[in-house]
Amino acid sequence: MFGGSTPEHICTELVSCIMPTRNRRTFIPLATRAFLAQDYPNKELIVIDDGTDPVADLFASVPGTRYFRLPGAVTIGEKRNLACELARGTLIAQWDDDDWFATNRLSYQTEPLRAGNADITGLVTDRVLVLPEGTFWTIRPALHAHMFVGDVHGGTLVFRKSLFGKHVRYPTISAGEDAALLRAALDHGHRLRRLPNCGTFVYVRHSANAWRFDTGSYIAPNGWQRAERPDAFTHELLEHYRLAATSNA
Repeated sequence: MFGGSTPEHICTELVSCIMPTRNRRTFIPLATRAFLAQDYPNKELIVIDDGTDPVADLFASVPGTRYFRLPGAVTIGEKRNLACELARGTLIAQWDDDDWFATNRLSYQTEPLRAGNADITGLVTDRVLVLPEGTFWTIRPALHAHMFVGDVHGGTLVFRKSLFGKHVRYPTISAGEDAALLRAALDHGHRLRRLPNCGTFVYVRHSANAWRFDTGSYIAPNGWQRAERPDAFTHELLEHYRLAATSNA
């Protein structure tokens, strides 16, 4: 089914995409554009904003979004937990405000869950985009397995809401909270399906990332390799991301 549209009659479960955000105004239109382009029709986007620059105006005309403004700063883990609690769907998908997802991301990652073959899915990090330079990298398998719990990128987790609760939730931290949730889920016997990326996801690196490291040299320089731009990630889209990074700096 990869790469094709998803028939609406098999997409009955509501997917709640959770997006914590803080002062990412220039990235938000790119995130909502990718959300609206999904071929999975039954979806909602839950936005939890604790920034000093409220972005409610950016969601006023975006269908399927629910925006919540917090009175003060909290951790990313707390924002993710709140979004999960507010989720109306039976499936939850992390939707980071600065990464890129192809149009089939939700249908592709929810298929093993809807079929009953997994409780969580995650993607391999096929491409890393460094901004504002606009260069692409890939991570060799050994380094990828070392960097990411379950050998999947933590920002791509999609899971059943039923596993979220007292023992499986995000810790109150702002880096690595997704990895901690995945580790807790695995410790409690939940099934992870590791999925090939195949151009579904681009991990975007810029000066304001919560997880700070130097792309191309982190841990093991020989574990990184320069890569080509994915076909679905157009030159025009690349320029939009470069502009977002420089404007948001």
